[in-house]
Amino acid sequence: MSNNNRNMYACISRLGRINSPTDDGLTYSLVQTLDKDFLHSPLGNQYGPYNKNSQSYMAERCSKDFDGFCAYYAVNTTSKSYPNTQQSVETRNEVLEGLTVGETLIGNSAERRFCDFSTCRKVCQPLDPTVADSATVCYYDKTNEDGTTFLPVCSVDPKTIDEDIVMNLCLQKPARCMSTMKNICNNSRRTNVSLEGTKLGRFCDQYNASQQGRN
Repeated sequence: MSNNNRNMYACISRLGRINSPTDDGLTYSLVQTLDKDFLHSPLGNQYGPYNKNSQSYMAERCSKDFDGFCAYYAVNTTSKSYPNTQQSVETRNEVLEGLTVGETLIGNSAERRFCDFSTCRKVCQPLDPTVADSATVCYYDKTNEDGTTFLPVCSVDPKTIDEDIVMNLCLQKPARCMSTMKNICNNSRRTNVSLEGTKLGRFCDQYNASQQGRN
């Protein structure tokens, strides 16, 4: 391993807790380097920030705790050429919208943090099928085995949402999380849950006004 990469991993290690390098999902997903490829041989080169399993792992992890690793991925994964493989609320083309892969992590984390997927089909598998104790990754499929289609329902707690780190990242650039935020706005209006006085509520007011203008 080169000195530069040793220094990089030393810096990354200060962002939070990491398990055994050979089976921790972070070492598969956080960066795309030759050292990762050797660590996870023979399939190491198939993983990284742009891989479907890695995106799923990071989305689930960061939906629960958006820590320093998540922030590093969001800021430093700057490619705009790879598709988002984790969309569940609404199908969008983030590549055409100019979002980076790091920005799609914020959107994917918001989906899993604020949305109820209990009506959707959940599919789980090992992140790396060649490793016995590999991390498990899960996907949510809107189309169930019988062909019926469901959409998750998204909601927030108005008392705590202003302090939520993921929602604040969404509000900084709503395009990152537009599908989830629109779902929350529509659901809160439908269920009479007031978001008045919150930052998200102000966004919903603007969104609702724009929708009324189209009618």
